[in-house]
Amino acid sequence: MLPGNPFLKGFSQTPNGTIFDSARVEQLRKGPLGDLADVDAASALARLSWDELLDYGTEQKNLRLDNAEIAVALRALRAVLGRLRIVFDPPFRDQFGFHQYWKSRGMSDAGGWAKRRAYLTGLFEPVLAQLETIEDTQTGQQADRDGAASKITEVTRRRLIDGLDAVRKKIMDELAEAGAPIERPDLFWWGTLDEVAFLDRLYNLDQMPSRDPRYATARLDLIQHCINNDDFPADWIYRDERFGIGAHDGRLLRFLAETLHPVVRPEQVEVRHLHAFYNSVLAHDGYELVQVGQISGAPIFAGRRIGGGVSGTMKNIIFAADGPKPKIVLGDAVNNDIRIRAVAL
Repeated sequence: MLPGNPFLKGFSQTPNGTIFDSARVEQLRKGPLGDLADVDAASALARLSWDELLDYGTEQKNLRLDNAEIAVALRALRAVLGRLRIVFDPPFRDQFGFHQYWKSRGMSDAGGWAKRRAYLTGLFEPVLAQLETIEDTQTGQQADRDGAASKITEVTRRRLIDGLDAVRKKIMDELAEAGAPIERPDLFWWGTLDEVAFLDRLYNLDQMPSRDPRYATARLDLIQHCINNDDFPADWIYRDERFGIGAHDGRLLRFLAETLHPVVRPEQVEVRHLHAFYNSVLAHDGYELVQVGQISGAPIFAGRRIGGGVSGTMKNIIFAADGPKPKIVLGDAVNNDIRIRAVAL
C-alpha cells in the first residue's frame, strides 16, 4: 500500500502510479477489516473521496479514481460511518452525480470553483472532526485502562454543573440588550433533544447494561427513567459509571463538545456563552474545546490539550529553497485555506 492511504496501491505501469483497491474497499463495506479499525478506515476513505471530488470539480488532471471507483468509495464510506453512528448521506453517489448536483445548485456560474470547494469542505470536515473525536475518545479510554491519571479534577467537573446559572444570566442579559424576547434558557446538556436521543449520538445504548433490573439495556432503562418517569436529576450523567463522564477526560470532552453541536443546540447565542464557559473552567486543567468544522455555518467543536496545536486549517506555509516541495491545493478560496496533497519530487 502507498503511505498515507490504505486503499491505494502503487503500480508503475499506471498513469498516476497508483491503483484503487476496490476489492478491499468492498470488503470494508461489508464489515470491519481485520488489520484496520473502522475509524481509521473511514478517515482514509473520507480524505480520499474529498480529494477526488475536489479534483473532479476543477481540472480533473490529478484524478486517481474513475466514476465507478468513487461510487464504490462513497458507498463504503456511508456503510462504515453508519457503523460508527455518524450520519453521511450526500445528495449524489458518484462523480457524475456530483456534477449534476453542482449544476442544479448554481455552482457552475461565476465563482463556481470556490463554491464547489466550500461545499465539499462543509460536507467532509464535520465527518473528519467526528472521527477525530471518536479516535481521541478511544485513545483516552485506552489510557484509562492502562492506568493513566485523569487530569480533569472533581472540582472542575463540579464547576461545570454549578456554573450554569451564571451562563444563563449572561445569555438573558445579551438578549435583553438586543431587545429580543427574554426566556430563561434551560441549558440542559441534551439541548433540544432528550437524554436518550442525545446519548444515542455518542454510545450504543443497546449494547450497554441497564441499572434497573426490569430492563435489559441502557436504552430501555433510560427511556423509563428519563422520559416516562422523568425521575433522574439533570446532572445524573456525571455520576453514571456506564458513560464515564465523571472519570475519564476524553469522554467528558467529547460529551461537552456534543452539547454544543448544532443539531443538539441550534441557538448560537447559547453555544457562544456555553463554549466560553466550558473553556474558562477546563483551562485550569489544561484543556479546551476548539472549532474543528461546521454545519450550515454553525460550529462543531472537539476537545484538546491547550497548546496541542493550532485550530483551523493552514493559511501560510514557507519552504526552504532546496529539496522536494509538497503539492498544495486551495481548500477554501474564500478563507484562503490550503491543504497539502503530496510531495512533488
